[in-house]
Amino acid sequence: MVIAGLTAKRNGIYKCSMKAEGRCNTKGLSRRQTDRALVHELLYNTNRFSLKQPKDSEMGKLQSQLTEFI
Repeated sequence: MVIAGLTAKRNGIYKCSMKAEGRCNTKGLSRRQTDRALVHELLYNTNRFSLKQPKDSEMGKLQSQLTEFI
């Protein structure tokens, strides 16, 4: 993906990098809408991924194994 039509106000689109070569016929994605959706989902889901989980949970067990491995 590449950004086309970039402006200071984050206007523009994300488009396939092979479109200029005629090797891709997908439509571009609005940069403003795509960025907003990505940031919203990242922020919304951040609280789901606590760095410290109870040791008896599956995530806690994996974190313990990772700590021992490193």
